[in-house]
Amino acid sequence: MASAEPPKEPTKEQTGEGDGPSKSALKKAAKQAEKEKKAAEKAAKQKELEQQKTANEVDYASEFYGPLPLNQSQSRPRRARDQVATLSERVGQPVLIRARVQTSRAQGNKMVFLNLRQRTDSVQALLVVTPEKVSKQMVKWAASLADESIVLVEGTAEKTQEPIKSATVSDVEIHVSKIYLIATIDGRLPFSVEDANRPETVEAKEAEGAQYNRVLLETRLNNRVVDLRTQTNQAVFTLQSAVGDLFREFLSKNGFIEIHSPKLQGAATESGASVFKVSYFKGNAYLAQSPQLAKQMAIAADFERVYEIGPVFRAEDSNTHRHMTEFIGLDLEMAFEEHYHEVMEVIDAMLKHIFAGLSQKYKKEIETVKRQFPAEDFKWREETLRLTFREAVEILVEDGVPREELDDFSTENEKRLGRLIKAKYDTDYYIIDKFPMALRPFYTMADPEDPTLSNSYDFFMRGEEILSGAQRIHEPKLLCEKMISKGVDPETMKHYVDAFRMGCPPHAGGGIGLERVLMLFLKLNNIRRASLFPRDPKRLEPLVWERSDQPHSSSIPPVQFAVRAQAEGSMAIVGSDPSGAATTSAVNDTPDPDTPSPYVNDKPGVQRFIGIAMVAAMLLAILFVWLYTSRRPKPDSSSKSQTPTYPHSARSYFCCGRRRKRASSSKWTEVALPVAEQSADELAEHEPRSPTVSEKERSKMLQSEPRGLIKEVSGGVVMYTEVPRPAMPKRERYPIDWEFERAHRARFEPSRSQHRHSERSRPPRKTSTRQ
Repeated sequence: MASAEPPKEPTKEQTGEGDGPSKSALKKAAKQAEKEKKAAEKAAKQKELEQQKTANEVDYASEFYGPLPLNQSQSRPRRARDQVATLSERVGQPVLIRARVQTSRAQGNKMVFLNLRQRTDSVQALLVVTPEKVSKQMVKWAASLADESIVLVEGTAEKTQEPIKSATVSDVEIHVSKIYLIATIDGRLPFSVEDANRPETVEAKEAEGAQYNRVLLETRLNNRVVDLRTQTNQAVFTLQSAVGDLFREFLSKNGFIEIHSPKLQGAATESGASVFKVSYFKGNAYLAQSPQLAKQMAIAADFERVYEIGPVFRAEDSNTHRHMTEFIGLDLEMAFEEHYHEVMEVIDAMLKHIFAGLSQKYKKEIETVKRQFPAEDFKWREETLRLTFREAVEILVEDGVPREELDDFSTENEKRLGRLIKAKYDTDYYIIDKFPMALRPFYTMADPEDPTLSNSYDFFMRGEEILSGAQRIHEPKLLCEKMISKGVDPETMKHYVDAFRMGCPPHAGGGIGLERVLMLFLKLNNIRRASLFPRDPKRLEPLVWERSDQPHSSSIPPVQFAVRAQAEGSMAIVGSDPSGAATTSAVNDTPDPDTPSPYVNDKPGVQRFIGIAMVAAMLLAILFVWLYTSRRPKPDSSSKSQTPTYPHSARSYFCCGRRRKRASSSKWTEVALPVAEQSADELAEHEPRSPTVSEKERSKMLQSEPRGLIKEVSGGVVMYTEVPRPAMPKRERYPIDWEFERAHRARFEPSRSQHRHSERSRPPRKTSTRQ
């Protein structure tokens, strides 16, 4: 009978007696409560986010913004577009404009300001979140538009309470209701158009009181497409077009006919020293440096009065602020009745017509240019000031210029004369007549009273020459004499001379540089600012190329020039870093008569120096590697033996041989023997040992060995050197233990049968099969 176990007494926890729950239980309860609280907060937050997401998913303005499909002329709704310049007249009316986003500025997530630009005009646009019209997504998308993107904006023109300083149309802003993207930029702008449009003078910068990146001229020319978008450049080239229109307008009213002369000539025109030579099929041709000869031939053909607007080419290595190798010439020629001053007066009236037309019809564009290039208004007199060359020389001599320096006017003296005339006569425009005959080309008519002077004239603006003209020689015999005196063969210009043999009236004319007139009228300080894509000795495209005897193929123009000046320096490296900040450069936009070029260094270019240094370093590195890898241990010249011996260093060779005991000594020495191909493990068993005999004895011992391979270790590289088989020495000199020799060779040398076969032709091993 099993005995019953006494019942266990209940614990305090079971009976509920005691002092309360333990500390561990309290901690667990607290942790559990904290976890539940966090879970509840997370769930509430998640629910709120889901509600916001659900609300945001409903974009009620999705049809009012976004990129437009590619325009492939799919349709033509014929909706009229408005111009920014006319928005002041459209207050309270709906407008539709296409413009560029110059800048954008977001105010939180419910408002964004856009500065929209059209050529020289800009206006502010405002986009504000409006129920059922403008959503937050629409505002966010508009704020993310890249600068210089092209957009189509629809909205309402509203009057502003205060003038908007950042826009040219300051009294109106557009309240946008729809905005679509037409085109965006691919990549990053080299500089911002806003920075490129800022004033150039230090005074204007200090007055503005803001810090910004200055865009240098070279950076502008290298990225000309972006630079041309500025309001200043838009105004400059509007004025350039106006100069051509006013030139045509005046001459057409005065009986002139526009002609178009060829630019390829069969001979070097004029002096022949500044023309471009080009390959022309099986011969050569020359680019015309002026339409001078064609104009004169037209006069001989009874055209009476002609003019031309076209390109002019000058192969002059002049890197100054007012010279280019290609520019637009405004040329005219006319027959006169009595005196060449008739022509000079027509040219004078034409130029004053241009000045007056620009000042009256294009005030807005002139003011736009002045914001970046502040300058005094161009001044001229109703009765133009005329001076002879001698009178101009006297004015400079009175101001302290030595007379011997005034055989011709240098750029410095021209500007000095302009300042003196401005101070004395208060005019920026004047004429100088009767230049020395030595300074004029062969076709210029001499003065009838003083043969050392010529019937020629120059017109000046702000102290710089803009036009050079003269009466031409129309008598063929006198023309041939002048050509010979100037070193020109009349036979090379036979067709030109023959035109005068058939009778030609007296005539005169001149040529004007369009870009130079514009530069001086607006005071742009550099002629490249007045040229769309300037060409000078250092520039053949928007990117700079550095000339040499063999320039890069991508930089060579289609024609080969016969006149190619050597570059004495290299173009200064001017640009902007990725952030748009312009780098420091030696470029000087302000013309300096003492400096031959405003942006060319006289010292060798940094890039050229770095390139030469890199090439030299590469050649030295290649030479060093070649010398290091081709180095071999040199034979010891102290040995008289014909076989090569090696230095005493134990690591200069690998002795896979045996120890021999000399008959006359108890010392053991190492002797190099032929080494067969061995595995790495076998070679590792034999460490090099230091020799204990002289080099002479060693060479004799080497001679005693048969022809074979001696293994060497040099710099960690294992090499095999073939040694010629020497004559066997006498046995009595070196007694050999042949039993040791046979045992040694049996261990370290392959058998003759193995030596006959290569690894590929070696017969396969016999393998035993399991029974």
